[in-house]
Amino acid sequence: MFSLVICSQIILAVVFDHFGLLGNQVRLLSPLRVLGIILLVLGVYIIQTH
Repeated sequence: MFSLVICSQIILAVVFDHFGLLGNQVRLLSPLRVLGIILLVLGVYIIQTH
């Protein structure tokens, strides 16, 4: 459960960065950031299924 919370927070931070929400500086999604999110979600999936 803890890994799911951390994963959600990181994904939300990337969304905030991409759109510049809450006064954040706009940082567009890069292929490397997308790869990081995919690996993060896969890691959470592996943790949750085992």
